[in-house]
Amino acid sequence: MINAPHKVSEDEKEVCNICHCSLPIGSVFCSYCDPPEKPVAILESRLSFSQTFLRIGFLLVLFAVFVFFKTDALLNEVMKEKSLLDGSTTSAEKPEDNSFKVIHFINSKMANIRARPVSGKIIMVLKRGERVLVEDRERQWSRIVAHGKTGWISDKLLDSIVE
Repeated sequence: MINAPHKVSEDEKEVCNICHCSLPIGSVFCSYCDPPEKPVAILESRLSFSQTFLRIGFLLVLFAVFVFFKTDALLNEVMKEKSLLDGSTTSAEKPEDNSFKVIHFINSKMANIRARPVSGKIIMVLKRGERVLVEDRERQWSRIVAHGKTGWISDKLLDSIVE
């Protein structure tokens, strides 16, 4: 015990640990110090159902945003996939009418052109707005020709328009 009375010697009476007064025989507490107070009860705060629902909802939204950005799922890709499911045409399709022309261009500030998709050696860097000719597509990568060189670029870095 922290505040237990102690004896000074075998022959002496017990002494209070706080005020060092001698204690009456058989007593545990000093008459001057009194017994220690009980600890203050800590009341548990409970959340209402609506507060709990809002906090869980906020955490779910935060988690969804984290997953959305961590998996690099861009809103443009989602919209492109939706348009594919609807059966509408995409910019990757070549128009059947020869009077229209699909023009592809770089949509980021700087774009690496690689010798192979994903981890190939960088063979050149293109700037935003530079036009490229798309020869082939393979798993979200496009084989392009720019400045007389052929290389691969991620589809995320390309935009296209029809003229």
